[in-house]
Amino acid sequence: TDLWAYDDLTHMQRVQEERAKSSEFTEASHHLRSLI
Repeated sequence: TDLWAYDDLTHMQRVQEERAKSSEFTEASHHLRSLI
């Protein structure tokens, strides 16, 4: 069960990292659009 908990933890970290990347990308694209 510990292994499952560890897998869940790493999965959540990956999901949060992906969300952070996508939100940064979204903000960057919005910034670029405002410059145009």
